Amino acid sequence: SEIARNVQQTAGSTRMVTDNIVEISRSAQNNGAAATQVMASAGELSRQAETLNHEVAQFLRLVKSA
Repeated sequence: SEIARNVQQTAGSTRMVTDNIVEISRSAQNNGAAATQVMASAGELSRQAETLNHEVAQFLRLVKSA
């Protein structure tokens, strides 16, 4: 009966480890998705900053020529 109990405890522990691995994998996927979103947002922000820079430079040229 002790061997059966040890086998049962080992099976339970193995199940817990498997569940933890699955949870870690899900978390890693979520983090990857979040990182992708951050990169896309940073790219868009960079493009907007570039446009703003161009518009401000154009405005200053107009002000100087007036």
